[in-house]
Amino acid sequence: MTTTGSSTARRTLPSLTAIRAVAAAAVLVFHLDYWQVLDIPGAFYGSTGVALFFVLSGFILTWTADPARSRAGFYVRRVARIYPDHLVTLVVALVVALVVGSPAVTGRVVGANVLLVQAWSFDPTVAYGLNGVAWSLSCELAFYLAFPFLLPLLRRWSPRTRLVVALVALAVPLVATIVAPATYQVLYHFPLARFPEFVLGVVAGLAFVEGRRSRVPWAALLGIFAAVLVTAQLTHATEAVARVALVVPFALFLMVCAERDLRGRRSLLTHRAVLVAGSASYAFYLVHELVIRRVLDTPLTGALAAVVITVASGALAYALYRFVEEPARHVIVNRWRRRAAARTSRGTAPSSPGPTTSRAEAGTSPAGAPAAATQTATASPSPPSPPH
Repeated sequence: MTTTGSSTARRTLPSLTAIRAVAAAAVLVFHLDYWQVLDIPGAFYGSTGVALFFVLSGFILTWTADPARSRAGFYVRRVARIYPDHLVTLVVALVVALVVGSPAVTGRVVGANVLLVQAWSFDPTVAYGLNGVAWSLSCELAFYLAFPFLLPLLRRWSPRTRLVVALVALAVPLVATIVAPATYQVLYHFPLARFPEFVLGVVAGLAFVEGRRSRVPWAALLGIFAAVLVTAQLTHATEAVARVALVVPFALFLMVCAERDLRGRRSLLTHRAVLVAGSASYAFYLVHELVIRRVLDTPLTGALAAVVITVASGALAYALYRFVEEPARHVIVNRWRRRAAARTSRGTAPSSPGPTTSRAEAGTSPAGAPAAATQTATASPSPPSPPH
């Protein structure tokens, strides 16, 4: 890893938006295999895309952090980003569950989903109740709560210390699943077990902000991904092993792509259509498993079912993104700004300062990007159900 000197001025990073779309595709492939829509060799490891989302989340929040903004403002923007889509899909999942009779609907499940604390439960019927993929939002909310305290702490440490701590933390849940395999199902969704992936993203983001650059070529990283996945498939490695083997290459890949963006280099990752897909990827995660489960109730099977699922999920996701996610986020954030401005004008002291996202929120909108792609790469994933 090389150092360029002083920290780079914040600029948009469109490639990171596209990476969300790639990760979304990986999770879709995993779910198509998981729900037995298609038999796809190697699809099992598509679930490692979850780790990519969490690493990406830490990286983006660090890149866009602004210490001059209030901690309360940061929390408002994060909730505004994830909650509107979650609430809509939760209501849909609840209505469908009541009509169909599956999954089970209890006050405990509904309450945990409304409060986004379901991932803290050891009971899988709670952790994956209703819209099962929403467990990851529970993790993300925990990460958001910790971020304003985590970032200043890591800034005080040397880059080497940060990396060592992150790697040791990553190894702990892996060792636990090796020593006690029964813990895997809980550790897969438990926020503290997934927190090291987010921390690694923050560590990589800090390194990038401080001017350090990866010396591993872009093509070499793609080769590493392929080698890890092929080896995992041939050796029947667990998802936990494959995930830990991939997270560091994920972090380096984000640094390489961000560097290419700063240099203005174009690629498939900066294509207009891929950016739109990346912008709507959060909504896609929240709807795609609901769509899969409904298609399973129809006579459709195989490749035709997979095509219908992909197209329907994409259409619903784009509609959710354009007509719920973006408008609701703007309303919530603008109201907060007006209230904060009113408090300031009355001489009320602002909330404690803390790192928040910049005006671009995600900092990945390329010049000339369509309206649908202007709010990008906030990295709030909705990962899949746990692999068996």
